[in-house]
Amino acid sequence: DRAHFMALLTGGGAHTDAAGHFRVERVAAGSGSIAVLSATGGMRPLGEKDYAMTAGGTIDLGSIAIGSGSAAP
Repeated sequence: DRAHFMALLTGGGAHTDAAGHFRVERVAAGSGSIAVLSATGGMRPLGEKDYAMTAGGTIDLGSIAIGSGSAAP
């Protein structure tokens, strides 16, 4: 919904822990893509990864490639 989208744009999305891990709750079933954005701003994704979620499921996306060859878990 609009409020959730605006929260994501203003820093209300998932944040990584000290090890670079993150968790996203309440993801609807279906296919989508997750984007990694810079904490310092900007709308250009640093990395993206597609996913397919099943109802009630849990998935591990593994590492998401950032920029030119580095990766964030």
